[in-house]
Amino acid sequence: MKKLLFTFLIVFAVVCCSSCRHPADGIYLIKGKVSDSLAKVPGVKALLLNDDNSVDTCAVVDGIFEFSGKADKLSNAVVFISTPENPEPDFSVAEIMPPFFLPVIKEEGITEVLIGNKVEVISGELSKRILDYQQTMLGLQIEINNKLDSDPDEETAIKFIDSIGSKILEKLKGYYEKNTDNAIGLNAFAMLVPELDADGIIRYWDIASDAIRENKEFRKMLEMSLSDKGLMLNEEGKIVDKSSGNTAVGKMFVDFEVKTMDGSVGRISDYVGKGDYVLMDFWAYWCGPCINEMKNLARINAQYAGKNFKIISVSIEDEEEQTLRAIRENNMTWTQLSSTDTALDDDYGIFAIPYLILFSPDGTILEKNVRGQALDEALKKHLGL
Repeated sequence: MKKLLFTFLIVFAVVCCSSCRHPADGIYLIKGKVSDSLAKVPGVKALLLNDDNSVDTCAVVDGIFEFSGKADKLSNAVVFISTPENPEPDFSVAEIMPPFFLPVIKEEGITEVLIGNKVEVISGELSKRILDYQQTMLGLQIEINNKLDSDPDEETAIKFIDSIGSKILEKLKGYYEKNTDNAIGLNAFAMLVPELDADGIIRYWDIASDAIRENKEFRKMLEMSLSDKGLMLNEEGKIVDKSSGNTAVGKMFVDFEVKTMDGSVGRISDYVGKGDYVLMDFWAYWCGPCINEMKNLARINAQYAGKNFKIISVSIEDEEEQTLRAIRENNMTWTQLSSTDTALDDDYGIFAIPYLILFSPDGTILEKNVRGQALDEALKKHLGL
């Protein structure tokens, strides 16, 4: 199985080597010291590997080097000590990260670093954080690679990787929530986006700093990921369904084809716009969160029974036997339909499930993608009960 490689997000900055010792406002100064053994190596140099792929070089004099430039909390770099024997870092495999390799953030003020048999950030709060971030994520990745090397049973290895993968996601969420205005948060968010559902992406986007929101490279990556999930950034910078023009809240429903559990074919217009409030639940038998939502739907169904209200579940899979088994096992006593109509993607933008839509008695869309407490509040608001 192929090994994994953890990498940092590329963002942009400009740097120069400098001898200044007291940076002015808006300037970063990286003051570095190397171990005595490295300082004595002929031809030793300090490299600053910038996140725009440029490299700045500074001589190491009496074990000391400095880099300075315009401060930018969203810009990270790597300090690397180059010797004739080891002129540049090898990023081909995660474990071959040399000990004299140190990530930093170009924060305003002085960042002091020590590089040798180990790396250390003496001062510079954000650089301390990014070193912890890099070492934590690299450690988890090495656990995965060691398991792949040592365990010949692929199924066991995959289960282990899944467990570490969950741990990685939780770590990334924690790092992002504490760093929503700097390069650590930018990188963590970029790694989280492909793994988050729509609600998660929207939540983290809402707490992002303006600096992250306005970063061109990040927005480009985000918009590509959003498109894959049926989402988009609108002109106001809000994440919305790509389909919102066709099926926005306040618009009339768009019709699509459905099948009943006995196999007969119909249209959603046979059920929506007929005088009842309709809560439509899009789900699939293999979707854990969908199945978890069924207890809530059963409660709502009992609570609003006989009150001009109906629930309709629409399975988006055509695996009839497994769908029917899930319906029985979860006591889904309300109307059950299935559909593979392209309108679900093209018009409603249903790229992730569970997905719930509340329709008014005349078929107007009242709420989209509401769950949990938000669903209860929406029902109270519109049904007045």
